[in-house]
Amino acid sequence: MLRLAIAILLTAALQPVMSQLPHSAGLPSQQGLARLLFTSRITALNPQVSVACFTDYIRHSNSISEAYGQDYKQCLLEASEERKQIDDDSARERQEVVHAAEAVCSSLHACNEVSNTLELFNCHTKIGSANTKAIYSISGNASEHATVLQERYRRIELHHQQCCQRAERRYVADTASNYNYLQACLDGHVQPTTSSTTTITVPTTSSITTTTTTTLPTPSTPPPTTTCTTWPTTRTIPTLPAATGATPTISPATAATVATATTPPPTAATTTNAATATATTH
Repeated sequence: MLRLAIAILLTAALQPVMSQLPHSAGLPSQQGLARLLFTSRITALNPQVSVACFTDYIRHSNSISEAYGQDYKQCLLEASEERKQIDDDSARERQEVVHAAEAVCSSLHACNEVSNTLELFNCHTKIGSANTKAIYSISGNASEHATVLQERYRRIELHHQQCCQRAERRYVADTASNYNYLQACLDGHVQPTTSSTTTITVPTTSSITTTTTTTLPTPSTPPPTTTCTTWPTTRTIPTLPAATGATPTISPATAATVATATTPPPTAATTTNAATATATTH
């Protein structure tokens, strides 16, 4: 449970950090950090120390990320200020080119205002020759100024790239050092600076147990009753025909048969009582 809590804390804390880092930054992946957590010796021996180690690591990672963001913003600010300085430095040359172009346009516009057609043609003939030299001069000066400015912009872009690379190298070096600290802390070689009594609150999910009671329906008709057949206690013995002048006689075998037939069979209760009496006697 504690390892899961640390993994959740690590993921939540590093998510905003990783979202604002350069693509070339060598930040360890969340899977790598989780694997390091689960395989570290100190996590099994003293989970509180591992929590403190990861707390230090996350705090340092946030500081490193913030420092990189500040360095990168400073690189952008310096490049923007240098570009603005180029415009300020070339303001005079820009005005010279603009004034020369306006002078050419003004002379041509003046010829257009001549009412006499012949004089208009003669004006443009004369001004055109002069404007050719002026336009050539404007073109040469503008080309020279553009070459100088392009070189300055190239140097600014180069300086900006170098500034960003320095910021990234610093970030990568600090991140590697922080990761090495985490490994050493989890291995027990370095003591964490954060107190090991740091507590992590993990939301628990309450479980609800539902008890289902099933009631069987009561049968509408009573169960059938088993009726035992009782043997008749007496039987009618047919009367033997008597011989003339003689008294009927019954043989002993016949008498025994008749006695047996008139005696009912023993019931289950009688058998049970007899068995109980026998057991008591013995």
